[in-house]
Amino acid sequence: MANLYISKITINGVTYLLKDSEAQHGGISFILSTDASTTPLGVTWEKEGVTITGTLAAADAVPGAIYLVPASEIATKNIYYEYVAVESGSDYIWEQLGDTRVSLAGLVTDVQKGNGDMVLGASTTFSNGTSAVSFSGGSADTFVKSYPGAKSKLETAQITGVGSNVTFNAVDSATDTTATNTVFGADASASLIETETKTATACTFGEANTASKATAGTAKTVAKAASTATNVSYIGNASTDSVLGTASYDASTETLTFTSVTVSQDSVVGTNGTESIPQYSFSDVNVPNITAHSDVSVASVKTNTTVAVPVVTSNKAVTSSKVTTVSKTAATAGTAQTVATGSLSASDTVGAEIMTGLGTAVTGSAVTDIGTGTAAAQTITVGTNDQVKVAVYDDIVVTKHN
Repeated sequence: MANLYISKITINGVTYLLKDSEAQHGGISFILSTDASTTPLGVTWEKEGVTITGTLAAADAVPGAIYLVPASEIATKNIYYEYVAVESGSDYIWEQLGDTRVSLAGLVTDVQKGNGDMVLGASTTFSNGTSAVSFSGGSADTFVKSYPGAKSKLETAQITGVGSNVTFNAVDSATDTTATNTVFGADASASLIETETKTATACTFGEANTASKATAGTAKTVAKAASTATNVSYIGNASTDSVLGTASYDASTETLTFTSVTVSQDSVVGTNGTESIPQYSFSDVNVPNITAHSDVSVASVKTNTTVAVPVVTSNKAVTSSKVTTVSKTAATAGTAQTVATGSLSASDTVGAEIMTGLGTAVTGSAVTDIGTGTAAAQTITVGTNDQVKVAVYDDIVVTKHN
């Protein structure tokens, strides 16, 4: 709920008065509090055994609304306390209007004489006597509570497992063959030259000429003009000539004032990226003057590498065995594992313990049928400490109170 008001709006010198359509048609409304957010701040009430504490500030209340908070301490249903937010200085506070109970004070002017009825008041006491429950019939039986069990241990043994596979070369066959036993001495150095044919131009030069030499410097980056004019964005359409300029508020007259400013529309030539322009400096140089030229083929050294050449000191035939290998895969030995053999050995220190028999059962007794239960009647005694005599409907006369 705002602390300032606006009663008038002035646009370009013309003042408009505000109209509250809800107030003109009766703006009072009722809001039922159902949780903390719809309950006035600090007000508490009970909902299904849970205490609800209101969190709604008076400044945030709906204007003209009356909030109905359930009256927890009143047993009668449909009784509510009425709260409304009221202005207090520069802030708002909650004010309780009352509740929805109807008082007959001043309306009931006479109670006719009659016998009336006796009713029990709020402080009436009630007491009840004790009663015994008896059972007839029924039966009991014996059941097994637990078996201790006879136990032994599995006998174990150590076995060596298989590890990961390895692949190796095995001898597949061996045959005699004649080979040459060559003995090498110290290597000698040699030059390995690789050539290729190249086409060259044979030129005949005359007297040199003077020319201008252009030397490129650091290039400059400049904006590149777009090929066409670019439209720019503006507010409104092609016929729009003004937009909102300023807004001000006068608290003394509760007036909000707006002024406008004139706008114009046009198109501009934009840029389309950038481009680089080389920078040059110039100087005179002598340029050879070729008077004639022809193509010729020449032998060209492609590579020239120094290599080491083996030097053979002896060379004779010898007989040796030619071995042929084949790839084989075998498993390596793994880590020894402890496994159960299936036999029983109470003295085995590693094997798991298992049950070999039930042993002697532990039993107990239980009721299987309780039979028929009979409870004696209880006597309820009503006290007389808060008996009240009230008039019945036909005894009450309601008249207009002036």
